[in-house]
Amino acid sequence: MQVLQAHLSGPVGLLNENLRSQRVAGLASSIYVPRARGGSEVLYAVGGYGMVEKLADALEADVRGLLEQPILYKDYRSAVNGAVGRYWFDQQDRTGRILSLATAIVSGQPFDEILDCVVRLQQVGEDDLQDVAHRVLNLDKAVVLRVPASPER
Repeated sequence: MQVLQAHLSGPVGLLNENLRSQRVAGLASSIYVPRARGGSEVLYAVGGYGMVEKLADALEADVRGLLEQPILYKDYRSAVNGAVGRYWFDQQDRTGRILSLATAIVSGQPFDEILDCVVRLQQVGEDDLQDVAHRVLNLDKAVVLRVPASPER
């Protein structure tokens, strides 16, 4: 999930790259909320007044494209490197380190797997990334929430 997050999110992630290429004014990202036996993947976009439908359609097109087309090797490598970088960045904060360690222990991860997180991130293959995307990003089970901005704001 960390590699998928890196592929989708950020300034050069799939979601924002596609918005820029389609000339849709807005920002998009994703959040993974892990739980002991699963979690939630949330894709969201923010834009100006009157952009709700365009942004929702763009996100749906991104997910469909991700599920229907193979991920390019350069995008896969960028996602792995981004996930590793994000891990090291998060480890700079002591609270973050303790929280991630506690979460891993409570969810039943063996201690050696916790310590080898970077190694495991680097072992994620292209097929693994595509497989996770297919298992997690299911449009038939998706919930779309559109919150239009009022013109007065």
